[in-house]
Amino acid sequence: MNLKTFNSEYNVVEFHHYINHVDDKVVNLVELLIDCPIEEFVEDDFTSIFMIETDKHTHVFSWYTVDEYYEENGLLKIVLVK
Repeated sequence: MNLKTFNSEYNVVEFHHYINHVDDKVVNLVELLIDCPIEEFVEDDFTSIFMIETDKHTHVFSWYTVDEYYEENGLLKIVLVK
């Protein structure tokens, strides 16, 4: 899978999208595991439009906020919230 932003492209190892209701509000959560050193991660890449391309589908996301990111087993785990 590939993740594309306006400025970058990342190799996606794992991707999850959740929708929850919290205090009568809809909360969208995207969890990503990408092959990227933490030093090269650009948080602003995810604040506008980005897309994840799989073999069969393209998922487009916009206007998320990076909630957290950290290294996990040599990969970068990113949690985005909207």
